[in-house]
Amino acid sequence: MKNINEYINEQLITEHFVNCLNKEDMKPYADEVWKMLQKTYEYCGGMAGMDSVDQLIDETTMWKLVRKNNKIVAGIFYSDKRGGRKACYACNDGTELGIQSLKKIMVEDNLIPDRQAWGEYSGKAVSTMFNQGAMPVPASIAKEIMKDKEFLEIKPDGYYYTRKIGGQPHTKLMMGNPKGKVNVPEEVRQKLKELARKYDAEDKEKRSSN
Repeated sequence: MKNINEYINEQLITEHFVNCLNKEDMKPYADEVWKMLQKTYEYCGGMAGMDSVDQLIDETTMWKLVRKNNKIVAGIFYSDKRGGRKACYACNDGTELGIQSLKKIMVEDNLIPDRQAWGEYSGKAVSTMFNQGAMPVPASIAKEIMKDKEFLEIKPDGYYYTRKIGGQPHTKLMMGNPKGKVNVPEEVRQKLKELARKYDAEDKEKRSSN
């Protein structure tokens, strides 16, 4: 089986990365990526806290997109207002190239400390991020980085925390390297993968009862 780099390199003739660094850069791709994001987040009931493509443009500061044959196949959408490069949302078009292209961006974000890239994750996204080299960040550091947000609860494991997003409680795990590479023992990582499923199910039950 080809690794990510081999697969992507075979596509270089017709595929390249697009960095959107301001609103004018974003607008030509807005409708296309918004449809892709809606499809990507269908499985969990939609994009928590994000109601329109105009809001996406206003609340993010950088889009990293992958384009092949004039079609966007993957992308990650970032904000830098809390320091570093926070990954807010990610999407792909469901093709093998789209999936592998998204993974390539994730790998680079997680393994290049100078990027200080990070994000908040839950459910199956936690395992995906672990598989791409991300490390969990203790909740105490997450709370300091996101001091403008109210944390409802820090879980006993010391990593997961619950806060409201779009008016609903969501249990999240900060992952990445906001202050340089964080090394966490393998047994801790495996336990956090298991807890992701447990907390995700609990959150969905709480939201459905409201």
